[in-house]
Amino acid sequence: MAGRLTRHYLIDMREKTINQCLEKKMRWKQGADILGMHPKSFSRLKRKYLQYGKVILEGRKPGPRKGHAWNKTAEEIEEKVTIIGLNHPELGPEPLAQELEKEHIYLHPTTIWRILKQNKIRYTSEYKQWKPEPKLYALDEPGMEVQMDGCYPYGRARKLVSFDAVDDCSRFGFGRYYEHEDADSAIDFITRVVERAPFRVQKVRVDNRYGKRFRGYCEKELGLEVIENDPYEATQNGKVERYHGTMKKLFFFRSCLIP
Repeated sequence: MAGRLTRHYLIDMREKTINQCLEKKMRWKQGADILGMHPKSFSRLKRKYLQYGKVILEGRKPGPRKGHAWNKTAEEIEEKVTIIGLNHPELGPEPLAQELEKEHIYLHPTTIWRILKQNKIRYTSEYKQWKPEPKLYALDEPGMEVQMDGCYPYGRARKLVSFDAVDDCSRFGFGRYYEHEDADSAIDFITRVVERAPFRVQKVRVDNRYGKRFRGYCEKELGLEVIENDPYEATQNGKVERYHGTMKKLFFFRSCLIP
């Protein structure tokens, strides 16, 4: 009972401290010192508190759960999953499920992920930061919005930029390499996207770093509406960001290792 009261007391103290700082009755640095936090960590806690409410202050329930899962996989199958996971570290849960099907073992990728995690083969960490559940969505018509972005697969020291575009509805993807990430490269790339896309592109979502010339070209020459992401909000361009990660892992790092 004492532990529960202490937990609720800490939650109330955090909420009270944040509210006093929001009401300007206390300085943010002073509030961070009271909670024993770094000022930047306290600032992130405040931002998440304003976005999600008191639930962000509660955290997840600690401690192990009692009992046994009713859907626990047989030990011999778990051992097989563990062996394949060790032999194929480059494969994720879905490719591993396909490998198991060759041996007539049919498991859901989530089950494979759980087995690998419980046996500490992968996905282990001492600390798990609370993250909101992703809100999955897709537009109803191809071409309504195309997400466009550029990345440096081998770092900014190497003059190789991968411009990529992904349609929000159909997941149509297109990529091309350039030496510079500037307005000229962006204009050339979006022109090729419009030419190659099997549908009419209506809007393009980009970061706010390609300038007014890129916006003017899209609006006047291509008839596209340009949507710029808010600063430091990569989640607004989430589909093309995920495409970047997949290309780096399965294409650049595996097939194009340039010395």
